Amino acid sequence: MGEILIVISLLASLKWLFEEALHSSWLTRGIHVTLYITAIIGIHTLTMESSLPLLEKALYTPESLENISLLVIIDLLYVVYLCTGRKREDKQSFYSTQLTPNARQRFWQGFRTVLSSLPPLLFFPTLYFIRLKLFYVLPGYSFVGISVGLALVVSIISLFAPQLCRFLTLQEETCKELSILLSLSLFLIIVAAGAIHPDSQVQGQGENINWLEVALLLGAVFIMSLLGYLGHRYYIYRKTKSIKSLQ
Repeated sequence: MGEILIVISLLASLKWLFEEALHSSWLTRGIHVTLYITAIIGIHTLTMESSLPLLEKALYTPESLENISLLVIIDLLYVVYLCTGRKREDKQSFYSTQLTPNARQRFWQGFRTVLSSLPPLLFFPTLYFIRLKLFYVLPGYSFVGISVGLALVVSIISLFAPQLCRFLTLQEETCKELSILLSLSLFLIIVAAGAIHPDSQVQGQGENINWLEVALLLGAVFIMSLLGYLGHRYYIYRKTKSIKSLQ
């Protein structure tokens, strides 16, 4: 389970970077940094009293994997909303220029603004695991110094996430696609971990698994997913080209 948690933490950290890059407001990212620092301070004492082997053992149960998969699904739904919410906000801003919004419309506009400004939900439990893992990776170092260093790294990356992605030549649409793909990858990893768990497997006499058929099925799913992704990219390319030709 330790290797699975490391992979999940790595993917969740990358997704956190891409999600933060989608927030163009310094104020929003500054609020996120405040929440991250508060979370690191709150889990500092908790991680000192925790044990990594016991945590891995507690998480590697069918019930815990189901709870984690539920959290990943909620995070996936939020990522999809975050990546598609800006187009909806543009339409609403156009509508608001035509008609004066009433109190109900202002309430829902404010609610959607707050909802689209939330920090990555999956990053907070990831921070806990990273903080606990650092105790074992950096033995002999100051516990407070490790927490302060982690807070500084997280703060700098969060504040300058858009600039960092632009330095990596990643556009906003690319960050959205990577955020959704990473969320889907996290969900698939959790589902696979639950499927291969010994307590989740059906015990009994039966036919041996035909691994060739399983490989063909996975290959077909991968090919169809790849074709769908390439088709979507081609559609966006044609649509963008047609818009430029009209201009």
